[in-house]
Parts: sequence; C-alpha cells; structure tokens
Amino acid sequence: MLQKDEMKFEFLPNDILIRCFQYLDGVDLLYSFDELNHRFTKLIRTIPLKLDFRSIPKLKFITFCTFLSENQTIKHQISSLQLSNEIFHDQIEKFLSWFSLTEFPHLQRLSLIAIDEYDVQEFKTALPLFPRLLSFRLINSSQIGEHLLSILPLSKLRQLSILQSIDNVKFTLQSSTITYLNLSQCNINILYDLLKHMSLLKYLTIENLCKNYSSSTKQKISQEISPLNYLKQIIFNQFEYSFNDFESFSSFTPNLQSLTLVKHYDIEMIDAKRWQRLITSTLSKLINFHFLFSTHLVDDINKKFEQFRSRFWRRDHRWLVDYGSNEIASIIHTIPYIFDRYVLHSYPIQYQLDNLNRFDRIRYLSLYNGFNRDQYLYYFSNLNSFEWHREHLNEDDLTIERDLKYLSRIINFFQLEHLTMYNNSTDDINLILLEIFKQAPRLYSLSLGLVNWKNLFQNKELCQCLNRRIRILNGQHYKLSRTDDVEEFCRIFSHIEQFKCRVTKRKHLLYLLNNLSYLAVLKVIVLKSNHRQSLFRWLKKKPELDVAFLVQEIASSNQDEEICIWLDRNIDKTMI
Repeated sequence: MLQKDEMKFEFLPNDILIRCFQYLDGVDLLYSFDELNHRFTKLIRTIPLKLDFRSIPKLKFITFCTFLSENQTIKHQISSLQLSNEIFHDQIEKFLSWFSLTEFPHLQRLSLIAIDEYDVQEFKTALPLFPRLLSFRLINSSQIGEHLLSILPLSKLRQLSILQSIDNVKFTLQSSTITYLNLSQCNINILYDLLKHMSLLKYLTIENLCKNYSSSTKQKISQEISPLNYLKQIIFNQFEYSFNDFESFSSFTPNLQSLTLVKHYDIEMIDAKRWQRLITSTLSKLINFHFLFSTHLVDDINKKFEQFRSRFWRRDHRWLVDYGSNEIASIIHTIPYIFDRYVLHSYPIQYQLDNLNRFDRIRYLSLYNGFNRDQYLYYFSNLNSFEWHREHLNEDDLTIERDLKYLSRIINFFQLEHLTMYNNSTDDINLILLEIFKQAPRLYSLSLGLVNWKNLFQNKELCQCLNRRIRILNGQHYKLSRTDDVEEFCRIFSHIEQFKCRVTKRKHLLYLLNNLSYLAVLKVIVLKSNHRQSLFRWLKKKPELDVAFLVQEIASSNQDEEICIWLDRNIDKTMI
C-alpha cells in the first residue's frame, strides 16, 4: 500500500512526469512547474514544448515572450507554435518583433490564424528555412495567406491544413510526402491537381468539395492521376458532385477503409444497390461508412430507404441507418448522426426508428419553437451549447412549464456550458433560467436577446445564480443607458469576464471598465456617428482607467459598429 508521501505528484517516476508534462501547453507548463524544484526544471528542459498563443491574455503573452527571449535553450525546445490575430489582433506582428523564426530550429508544427499582410513577408522568408517542419496550418487568412502556400517546403511536409477557400491558389508541387490533408473548401480540379503529387496521402478531409462549372476534366484526370494506394480515410462533409463523379474518384482509392460522405438534395445518392455494387467491386477494404443523404419529398421514398436495411448493411458490415421525413424533405443517415451540430425546426424530421443514441455526437443544438411536445424520438445526451428560439412572448406559466418538461425529456443538461435564448420576455425567462440552472451545474456562458433586463434583476434567487455562475455574457440587445442600470449590472455580474452590450454614454463605458475587476473582454455596440477614433483617444486620456486595453473593430453594419476592448490588469502600458 502506498504511503501518503508516495501519492504526491512530485514523487511520481520521471517517465510518468514527462508523460504528464507532454499533455500540457508549453506556456502553462513553464508557468506552473519550471523552477518549482531542480528535478522538475531538469525534466522540463528535456522535452519538446508546444506553445499555443491562440487565447493567451496579452499580459501573459508579453511576460512569456520576455522570458523566452532570455532563454536560448527553451527556444531550441519548441516543436509546435500556434499564433493567432483573432482575439489579440496584432499578436503575430508582436511575436515577430520579438523573434526571428530562425531562432526556433527544431520547430515541427506551425499554425497561423488570421495572418495579415504585414506578417506575410517574414514568413515567406523564413518558411523555406525550416527543414524539420512537418505540419502547417493556415486558418481564416483570406487571400493574404495564399502567398505563403507557394513557398511552403512541401517536399518534407507531412500534414497540411488550409481552412479557407483555395480556388485561386497555384501550388508548385513536384513530389510531396504529405500524409494528412485538410481543406475547408476547394473544387475537384484543384483536388486532383494536389493528389497527383501526394502519392503517400493517408488521410483526406474536405469540408466542402464545391461544384466546378467549368469544362469537364475527366479525361485529363484519368490520364494523370495514379492510384492512391496509401489513402485510408476520406471525409467529405459537403460533396456537391454527382454519384458518377464519386465513382470515378473512388477508382483511385483501392485501399480505402473509412469514408464519410454528405450530399444534400440528390435522390441519386439514395441508391443502396448501387452503393453495394461500388463497395463490393471498388471499395472492398471499406470498414467504416458514415453518410448523410437528403432529397426533396417524393413518393415511395421509404422503399428506397428500406433497401439500406438489408443483410449487406446490417449484418455483413454493421452499418446501421435511420431515416425520416418532414413537410419539406426526406433524410437518411448512419447512426449516430454525423455532425456535432443540429437544428430542430418547427417541422422536425419524423424518424422511422426509435434509436436513443442517434444524436450522441451532437454538442451544439438550436431549437425553434412550435415543436411537437408529443414527439420524443429526439434525445441529446452530450450537449455543450443550447440555443433556444422561442416564438411566443408572455406565455402563461402552464405553457412555460410544459416547454420545460419537454426540454428535460429530450436534453441532458448536465454537460451544458453555453446557453442562448431569443424572443423572450423578462416575465417568463426568470422561471426558465432558474430551472435550467438547476439542471446545468456547468453552465457559465449566457446570451440573452432581451432589451430590458429590469425584471430579471428583481428576482433575488436568479441574481445569485447569475453572479455565482456566469462568466461570459452576451446582451447585445441590452442597452445600458441609465446610471442606475450600469451600477446594478456591475453589482449582479461582479465576476463577469467577457461581456457584450450596447452603451450610449462614455461615462457608463468607463464605469464598466473600472468596476468589473475580472473583465477581460468588453464588446460594445455603438452608433457609427460616435466616431471610433475619438472614443479611443478619450479612453486613453482617462487617468482613472487603471487598465491597459486593446481596441479592435469586430464587425459593422449600416448603423452600428461593434468594438472590442481587450483588457489586461496592471500591465505596463509602455510595453504595448
């Protein structure tokens, strides 16, 4: 039996400690364990470090960069680096002002998110100099990031992810060692051009393989592409081509073991016998087949659906399917449902089978009112986020009680973290929120489509829940226009960390910044007539504002602007 001291973390064997350390982000690892004792420091200096700066606070980022610049050994340990401009809008530029990428000679994985034109030149110079680079990810960088793709060292790259459209990108490929390719969107012409040079590819994921209406490339394709003998897995989350096109493509994948395919409004795809012939003749190695097909409502569709319940599907391969229809369309998919998001409309799909694990993968649910409370074939057991659009205002207590009873039958709230509610009055939302708080112990993020929160604040029990539980609040329709409202809000949400609202007076904005001590991100919606630059200059001149801030325009409309104020407490403003 272990003694008490032997159960402490620091007494674990070195190999177990190293394995634990490798699960941690490098920033958190160094902040938590480096120099805690000589043994931990020595172990940390022996492992590769992964640095993820996507959501790091600015103060922590600057402090860490200072530390990193003074430790050459640690720079040589860095094997993975993720930089993002999405929250901290000039993070990549600031990182490049601290370091040259050549200072990280053992970098193997690089992810760039929302890179801008000022950063591209540095990467264009440095990327060809990384002989060890195995993985590159480019995310949400629009046309600017395309300049990087032509100079990537693809001859040694193993993983490539481009999560943006690449319809106009020209790759300069000769021979590639890429084994994993992930694209958010491209057409079939570009895909074939890539695959001609990726004979070692094992895993292919494309969110949207979109239709190309230019001239056909079938003859050219058949002549130039060789069989992809190593390709084991394909995921097409939106396939816009025909069954014939897929059959042509599958002829180059003789050893495919896993296929995920989604095609909407194409009855040609709902042909079990044709799929059986294709799988038997061409895809004989296929083990896992996940699909979702839909079509406009047609007569006798259930007969086509029933063909997917033959021995070939159910017993020989154990591919279980479910199917159903509503007033608009019919759908068939493998179980469980492919995606992690689901929208339950007023006219839900009436499924033919009673399968409770149908939606086990669903993490994000949107529910529109008008649902049939007598339909219980839906059950969402693993929700992380729930968005509820309610059509009727000022419903009586009995109607609200029925809605809540229905929700408890179709939703397991235990894992729920994010709740969004629209089209509610403050008279009925009190009861709804309190009941959901009781069933959702992990709920910390709330979005409400309310203009007036006065009645909400009068419920003492609800205010206690809001103060104790909510850390992220989106009240973009809520206008803080009275001093009493601002003061009341700061009292009730004293622990809020992220907040979005409308602010009409500068003094109220200043009050929020000075009195919400945990606030890290404040998004305010203001009229375009309230000139943005004037507002920024005014904030910077306020001596009572004891926080530094970063301001970024997030979105704009014809009348309003959304401004993000990114805060760090007690930061030296000369460093920004």
